[in-house]
Amino acid sequence: MRRGQHRSGILAVVALTIVCGCVEAGDEEAGGPGAAAPPAAEPTAMPADSAALPPQAAGVANLRLVIDVSERELRVYEDGELVETHPVAVGRAEYPTPTGDYSITQVVWNPEWIPPDSPWAEEEDSAAPGDPDNPLGRAQLVFDLPYSIHGTDDVASLGKAESHGSVRVSNRVVVDLARRAMEAGGAPRPQAFYDEVRRRRTEKRVVDLPQPVPLEIRP
Repeated sequence: MRRGQHRSGILAVVALTIVCGCVEAGDEEAGGPGAAAPPAAEPTAMPADSAALPPQAAGVANLRLVIDVSERELRVYEDGELVETHPVAVGRAEYPTPTGDYSITQVVWNPEWIPPDSPWAEEEDSAAPGDPDNPLGRAQLVFDLPYSIHGTDDVASLGKAESHGSVRVSNRVVVDLARRAMEAGGAPRPQAFYDEVRRRRTEKRVVDLPQPVPLEIRP
């Protein structure tokens, strides 16, 4: 073999060795046959079950009611924002509406009226749910019996001091407030429930609120 041919052969072997080394290194970087297995991916945390969330966290507005006795006004706050105002009738001078901080703990649909233990009611008779003489209207939001927020057909009394201490609103308003209090208070019901209590006016339905709704009554 000539010297030039021998030298060319040696160079070819060296080049082939370099190329093979590069290919093997590339295989490892790209996950080829000689590459190490990639680390296992960490498990992704699953979102919490929405059914396990408390009612307010599921999107129900945070409800708060404020009654201004001197202004004869009820104010509705949702998530800290004033969303509605309604005229109310409050207690007469001799039977004032109590002031302070309270909680609405119960909603009564088609309430029964039982005369309270008070001189003004000594000769009054009880009135069954749905009775035209029942002064409590379609619904009652209880905060400190015998005091409550209740409906009335006597809309002419709204904006005045006409009651014996409780707070009157129109029947239209009290029906809406009762439903919203139940939803914010952790006791929601399907539409069929509300349809039934409206249809069966002579049947009393009592709903306790697991999460009482705050009520402030200002002088």
